[in-house]
Amino acid sequence: MWVKLLQIQWAMQPAETFDWMMAHGVDATLKAYGGNPAEAGAKFRAGVVVTTRWTTELRETFVRHAGHYDFVHGLASAAYTADQALLFVNAGLDPGKPLDVQNDLFWWGTPAFEALAEGYAGFRRVVRGYDAERRGPRLDGPAVSIDAGCGFGGSLLAVCFAADGGIVDQVRI
Repeated sequence: MWVKLLQIQWAMQPAETFDWMMAHGVDATLKAYGGNPAEAGAKFRAGVVVTTRWTTELRETFVRHAGHYDFVHGLASAAYTADQALLFVNAGLDPGKPLDVQNDLFWWGTPAFEALAEGYAGFRRVVRGYDAERRGPRLDGPAVSIDAGCGFGGSLLAVCFAADGGIVDQVRI
């Protein structure tokens, strides 16, 4: 979402896009890099040049934090174990689509993830770290969610999986 915010001047409806991003948690990241969410509306109303100047300033602040750019741009859309037993995604996937066409579905998920009743494309388990609906962790079955609400008043949950997909350990902070 942060990368998309830094390109919001290209959005068809930047104010509406920004409101959606704010409702989905970008405010903490924006504030962390010195941005003021209350200023955004005025920037969008002033037009693309002013909005571009605003996003350029945010990007320059972001890049000045050593390693942050490399980390964010090095994030993979999905990761999997060498034996392809486990697939790790951010928010989910659509079980009806092949892995190579999931694209943004990895980041935003779909309701179809919850209905995943068996493995996906040879993977025994699909593990996601974020649930936009904030339903809490679900650690059984082929569709695993480890989102315990961190950043939204809940705890951070870390789970260690065995090669066969079983849970070895978990830690909540």
